[in-house]
Amino acid sequence: MRTRALELLAATTLLAGCPSTTVYRTAETVPNGEFRGAVALGGGVLRDRAQDTRAPTGHVELELRRGVSANADVGVKLFTVGVDASATLRFLRRDAWALALAPQLTFVRTPETALTTNAIHLFGGTTFVATRRLGPSTALSFGPALGFGTYFPEAGGHVAGLFLGTFVNLEIALGKRTWLVPELSGFQVVSGEVPVRGAGVNLGASLRFGL
Repeated sequence: MRTRALELLAATTLLAGCPSTTVYRTAETVPNGEFRGAVALGGGVLRDRAQDTRAPTGHVELELRRGVSANADVGVKLFTVGVDASATLRFLRRDAWALALAPQLTFVRTPETALTTNAIHLFGGTTFVATRRLGPSTALSFGPALGFGTYFPEAGGHVAGLFLGTFVNLEIALGKRTWLVPELSGFQVVSGEVPVRGAGVNLGASLRFGL
């Protein structure tokens, strides 16, 4: 029983390295020249349809973003077994609405264990972010995502996958420079088998703060 519990914990930790359509931000970019940090925590489920199996996932993320223009910010995120670089490129702001593209690149390294192989995983893609401000302290964001992934095991060769995703989150201002962002996201692999031959769903929250 103890061994099984340890295996489940290991699976949860390592699968957290698989990127998802998690966004944890809005189309309203970080102001030019300013820095913002974030800490996120969440969990979910990955389903492999080919094997008819489900595995729990969990993630802890640390992120730093900086505004680089009036309509763009860039950021880097550290998580369980990888690093992610992304940008927010706002192209429309009108009344209560803002629209942006959020491209990202992700590097993941998994070790050799009973559950994973020694491998490098590379992911890329973009999310379309639509944000509607509901009031002075709340904003609703949602949108679709398109991504691809490639898996390079130490033994050689590679496997790839193309996936579609979606997300919805609610930004809630807790103070002048602090925001809570609960989010629900998911993805479906439509071609290939990376990150999984199936789909995944994630529920989590991010605490974001000005620096």
